Amino acid sequence: MSPFSFVPLAQQPIPGADVASSSLPTQGEVPIPSSHSHLHLTGKHSGVPCPKCTTETQFADAMGVSVLACPACLGFLSQGKDFSRIVTVARSHYRGQDTIRPLDHSQLRVARTCPTCHQPFETHAYAGPGTTVLDSCQRCGTVWLDGGELERIIQAPGRR
Repeated sequence: MSPFSFVPLAQQPIPGADVASSSLPTQGEVPIPSSHSHLHLTGKHSGVPCPKCTTETQFADAMGVSVLACPACLGFLSQGKDFSRIVTVARSHYRGQDTIRPLDHSQLRVARTCPTCHQPFETHAYAGPGTTVLDSCQRCGTVWLDGGELERIIQAPGRR
């Protein structure tokens, strides 16, 4: 079993992080490059490896929600219910131009393992806005998005 559990993490907000100011890092946080401004690393290592590149993930804030983010590939892990909140809040704040991108079908063949419970991720096209692929774990409810995939969802046309 992983030393990390999403249930307690989801119940522990990161000090100084709130939805209204989530685009600005709080003291001690390390901002990700502006194209990934929805993530703010806290610098606190999680002990959980990235399912894509195996770099140790760090605790992070994504739109006021606690997640684990990879400082190397900029992907992140969240719980399914938290993922929905991140998408809803991020899409509601987006004011840029809508962008339609084709689905990268090769991503559907990528096999990864959930770092939380060590079961194979289910890889599938995201059913919401944006043409992207996400990985989810049926056993523990963990969701993985590669770096840039949340931006595809945020920038997709549709109801905000």
